[in-house]
Amino acid sequence: MKDNSSIRRNLYRVLRKVGVQRRYISENASLEGYLLQDNLDWSCFLFYVENTFGLRLSNDDACKLVTVGSAISFLENRLN
Repeated sequence: MKDNSSIRRNLYRVLRKVGVQRRYISENASLEGYLLQDNLDWSCFLFYVENTFGLRLSNDDACKLVTVGSAISFLENRLN
């Protein structure tokens, strides 16, 4: 069971690993097309999310990750 602050902190670290500048990360920021510019960024992001949080994401799961906030909510529901 992970708390919200731990999930948020780790997700922000994942975004930083993919090359997203800290100043662009906010809960309402769109992942695909804004923070993650291309398919390579998206693939790396999903890889780091799976490894950081110890889970496997299906294509349907990945489609639910629209914004930073929705990713946090998804991870909270999946991990708790």
